[in-house]
Amino acid sequence: MMMGKVIAAEGNAILRRREVERLTGLSRSTIYRLMEAGSFPRQHKLSVGAVGWMQAEISNWIESRPPVHT
Repeated sequence: MMMGKVIAAEGNAILRRREVERLTGLSRSTIYRLMEAGSFPRQHKLSVGAVGWMQAEISNWIESRPPVHT
């Protein structure tokens, strides 16, 4: 199994969970908690045991976040 696999589909990439975690800096549990609250893009079912997120939806979510000041 490839880690962080990106799958091309109809001109838009589908990101697997580990890639979403890497891009957002969020843990698995935080991603699912935010999805349940309606604050994060929903996953799309790819097969019986696989889900993915649309790259454009994740990019839009990241861009909508307030800037982090350190």
